[in-house]
Amino acid sequence: MADFSSFVAIWGSDEAVETFYRFRVASASSPPTLITMRLMADFLIAVRRDIAWPATEITGLHVIGMRINDLPEHPEMKRALEQPLAELCRAEGWTPPFDLQTV
Repeated sequence: MADFSSFVAIWGSDEAVETFYRFRVASASSPPTLITMRLMADFLIAVRRDIAWPATEITGLHVIGMRINDLPEHPEMKRALEQPLAELCRAEGWTPPFDLQTV
Protein backbone atom coordinates (compact mmCIF):
# COMPACT_ATOMS: atom_id res chain seq x y z
CA MET A 1 0.00 0.00 0.00
CA ALA A 2 2.87 2.39 0.78
CA ASP A 3 4.33 1.88 -2.71
CA PHE A 4 0.96 2.53 -4.31
CA SER A 5 0.41 5.63 -2.17
CA SER A 6 3.72 7.02 -3.42
CA PHE A 7 2.91 6.08 -7.01
CA VAL A 8 -0.53 7.69 -7.04
CA ALA A 9 0.75 10.83 -5.30
CA ILE A 10 3.38 11.34 -8.00
CA TRP A 11 1.70 10.02 -11.15
CA GLY A 12 -2.03 10.19 -10.43
CA SER A 13 -4.29 13.01 -11.54
CA ASP A 14 -5.64 15.41 -8.94
CA GLU A 15 -8.91 13.46 -9.01
CA ALA A 16 -7.17 10.10 -8.42
CA VAL A 17 -5.12 11.51 -5.54
CA GLU A 18 -8.20 13.12 -3.96
CA THR A 19 -10.38 10.01 -4.23
CA PHE A 20 -7.61 7.75 -2.93
CA TYR A 21 -7.04 10.17 -0.05
CA ARG A 22 -10.74 10.06 0.86
CA PHE A 23 -10.78 6.26 0.72
CA ARG A 24 -7.64 5.85 2.87
CA VAL A 25 -8.53 8.49 5.46
CA ALA A 26 -12.07 7.17 5.76
CA SER A 27 -10.83 3.59 6.13
CA ALA A 28 -9.10 4.50 9.38
CA SER A 29 -12.41 5.61 10.89
CA SER A 30 -14.39 2.41 10.17
CA PRO A 31 -17.07 3.92 7.92
CA PRO A 32 -20.33 2.11 7.19
CA THR A 33 -20.08 -0.51 4.44
CA LEU A 34 -22.06 1.58 1.96
CA ILE A 35 -19.63 4.47 2.42
CA THR A 36 -16.60 2.22 1.90
CA MET A 37 -18.18 0.78 -1.24
CA ARG A 38 -18.92 4.25 -2.59
CA LEU A 39 -15.44 5.63 -1.87
CA MET A 40 -13.87 2.64 -3.62
CA ALA A 41 -16.14 3.16 -6.63
CA ASP A 42 -15.17 6.83 -6.81
CA PHE A 43 -11.50 5.88 -6.75
CA LEU A 44 -11.87 3.19 -9.42
CA ILE A 45 -13.56 5.68 -11.75
CA ALA A 46 -10.73 8.18 -11.19
CA VAL A 47 -8.16 5.49 -12.00
CA ARG A 48 -10.11 4.55 -15.13
CA ARG A 49 -9.97 8.18 -16.27
CA ASP A 50 -6.22 8.32 -15.62
CA ILE A 51 -5.31 5.08 -17.34
CA ALA A 52 -7.37 5.00 -20.49
CA TRP A 53 -10.72 6.75 -20.65
CA PRO A 54 -10.54 10.40 -19.54
CA ALA A 55 -14.05 11.11 -20.86
CA THR A 56 -15.63 8.07 -19.21
CA GLU A 57 -19.28 8.45 -18.34
CA ILE A 58 -19.77 5.30 -16.30
CA THR A 59 -20.76 5.58 -12.67
CA GLY A 60 -19.99 3.75 -9.47
CA LEU A 61 -23.01 1.61 -10.20
CA HIS A 62 -21.17 0.26 -13.24
CA VAL A 63 -17.81 -0.46 -11.61
CA ILE A 64 -19.10 -1.86 -8.31
CA GLY A 65 -22.70 -2.79 -9.07
CA MET A 66 -21.70 -5.37 -11.67
CA ARG A 67 -20.01 -7.32 -8.86
CA ILE A 68 -23.17 -7.52 -6.73
CA ASN A 69 -25.20 -10.49 -7.93
CA ASP A 70 -28.35 -9.56 -6.04
CA LEU A 71 -28.25 -5.80 -6.58
CA PRO A 72 -32.01 -5.59 -7.38
CA GLU A 73 -32.66 -6.96 -3.89
CA HIS A 74 -30.52 -4.23 -2.28
CA PRO A 75 -31.78 -0.80 -3.34
CA GLU A 76 -29.65 0.78 -0.61
CA MET A 77 -26.52 -0.27 -2.51
CA LYS A 78 -27.78 1.19 -5.76
CA ARG A 79 -28.68 4.40 -3.92
CA ALA A 80 -25.23 4.58 -2.30
CA LEU A 81 -23.56 4.38 -5.70
CA GLU A 82 -25.79 6.98 -7.35
CA GLN A 83 -26.54 9.75 -4.87
CA PRO A 84 -24.15 12.59 -4.04
CA LEU A 85 -21.58 11.58 -1.43
CA ALA A 86 -22.69 14.27 1.04
CA GLU A 87 -26.26 12.93 0.94
CA LEU A 88 -25.04 9.38 1.45
CA CYS A 89 -22.98 10.42 4.47
CA ARG A 90 -26.01 12.15 6.01
CA ALA A 91 -28.25 9.15 5.27
CA GLU A 92 -25.73 6.82 6.91
CA GLY A 93 -25.26 9.14 9.91
CA TRP A 94 -21.51 9.26 9.25
CA THR A 95 -19.29 12.31 9.49
CA PRO A 96 -16.38 11.97 7.10
CA PRO A 97 -12.85 12.85 8.22
CA PHE A 98 -12.42 14.94 5.06
CA ASP A 99 -14.03 18.06 3.67
CA LEU A 100 -17.19 17.31 1.68
CA GLN A 101 -16.97 20.73 0.05
CA THR A 102 -14.28 19.38 -2.30
CA VAL A 103 -16.44 16.48 -3.45
